[in-house]
This record gives sequence, structure tokens and C-alpha cells, in this order.
Amino acid sequence: MKKGKRICDTLKAVRQFISKENGIVYKPRECNFTGDCSGTCPACEAEMKYLEQQLIQRKKSGLPLKLTGIAITLCASQPVFAQYHDSTIHKKDTLQQTYPLKTTDLSQGCTDIIKIKGIITYQDNNTPLAGTLITLLNPDTSKTNLTALTNINGEYSIIVPRNSLLEISYIGCDKQVLTAKELKTNSNITLNDSQTLLGEIKVIKKITAPTH
Repeated sequence: MKKGKRICDTLKAVRQFISKENGIVYKPRECNFTGDCSGTCPACEAEMKYLEQQLIQRKKSGLPLKLTGIAITLCASQPVFAQYHDSTIHKKDTLQQTYPLKTTDLSQGCTDIIKIKGIITYQDNNTPLAGTLITLLNPDTSKTNLTALTNINGEYSIIVPRNSLLEISYIGCDKQVLTAKELKTNSNITLNDSQTLLGEIKVIKKITAPTH
């Protein structure tokens, strides 16, 4: 639960930063989810969609965009990243640490399953993408899709039904939809800039997770 809350707070901090940089009115909702939170919920998804729509609208209006068409590296565990001042990004070396990779079971009781491990990186510079959302697409639209997140090193480990369909998404990047069999064959994924959100500035911004 505490880990899920940290992830939730980190993603909220990212959304607040992007909103502020682009002059978007954004008031994050208070998360009241109880239980073993994975760090994602319908409220978070709704806020991300709102932010993406606002960025697309600004792009269509010819307004300059900041922090779009990029990968934003998230820290979901502790503050080890660089600081920024007055909208100027100061690049610092990331403290090299090793984090245990936990396996997320998305099999939903299915017996014909496969385990997939890999890493997700950003196209331009192979930066590992922490906080990338991996969604098991449920054919029954009335049911909630199960999700997993990459760790701080951009790594993931999931157990899924062999014939399942998975969506890989990260804000500012094009989504990819792959079958579990395709992902098993090539488990390392590279995400590209979203063509609808390409801006004038491309940077990598490292956000520090709030501490409690």
C-alpha cells in the first residue's frame, strides 16, 4: 500500500510539473483508494487523459509546448535525482542503485500463462523508463483492466495469460499494443515520441517522489 501511494504521489508530481510548465489548469484529486494499491487507478488515468488532451489542444493552437514528445524518468522510491531551477533543466548524474524486481501477476487465475521479463527504454537515448504502464486489456469492457509498472530501472516482470493483449503506455510517447506471445519473443521495448504531442523542446526531466 505504501509503495502504491509513493507511485501515485510521484505520478501526481509529474502531472503537476507538466501542467505548470505549460500553463494548464490542473487540480489533482485526492486519492481515497484503499487496499493493495499498484499506484494506478481510474482517477489517475482520467487525469492523465485530461493532461494529454490539453497538450494536444495547445499544439493545435500553435502554442509552444514544454516537456512533450519526451520520456520523463520517474523515481518511485526515494529522492536521488537532480533539482531544477526557474524552468532550466540542470542535468546531474543519477545515483546508481540496484532495486529488486518484483513480478506482478496479471493472470487472473488463468492456467495457460507465461512469465515475461524485460526493460522499456526511450527511443532517443535509451533512457530506462520508470513508471511505464503495462495494461492487460480485458476483452470484457465491463471489467477493470489490470496493470503493472516498470521499476526505477525501467524493468518489468509480469505473469499473463498466453493469449492476452497488452498495452504499453507512457505520457508523451506513442502507445504500443502487443500480444503476450510477441512480448515474450522480444521483451525489451523502445517507446517513440508521440506524433500528436511533439514540441519544440526535448529534454529529460527527473522528478523526485514526495516523501512521507
